[in-house]
Amino acid sequence: MTSGHISRPYLVAVSGAILLGIAGCAPAEPSVVSASEDSVVRAYPEAPLLDRMVTCMEDAGWEVQVDWQGGFSGPEMSSDSAAQWTDASDACADEVGYFDVALNDSQLAELYEQEVDEHDCLIALGQPSDEPPSAQTYVESYQSATQYFAIAKVLALQLPDSQTKKITQECAPPTWFLNVSGM
Repeated sequence: MTSGHISRPYLVAVSGAILLGIAGCAPAEPSVVSASEDSVVRAYPEAPLLDRMVTCMEDAGWEVQVDWQGGFSGPEMSSDSAAQWTDASDACADEVGYFDVALNDSQLAELYEQEVDEHDCLIALGQPSDEPPSAQTYVESYQSATQYFAIAKVLALQLPDSQTKKITQECAPPTWFLNVSGM
């Protein structure tokens, strides 16, 4: 049995190795929150693009769970079903632009401010975080190997998932959820 899982590609590219070190071989802990469950308190920040992706998958008849890392997964399923789930998630990603996010200057400035706020939040929690670069440096390095992530030092600590989850719920990494104007 396998479980389908999708997350933001640039997050995976930049911090995938760190996250693998944190998670080991165990699957990420999924949240029990579904985008369509209005009666459940949301366990992750607002994420309009992710919400559209989850809604598309649910509309296609799939059960979807949002995880604490800003991605989503499906339930345990057979290999045949997993292939169908992947096809559906690829179609939804194309439909909502999940992997083709091009932020404009205003959105990048907003994302930068969210990273600065996350840095301040992490420091207030007593967690390590590199000083944010200038806004210009952030914009120039966005989606590159040198992109600034306030959460990077916390992830490098390879804390237990439960502790990292608690930290990220307090200080949500903005690139994991992309809640900027116009999304």
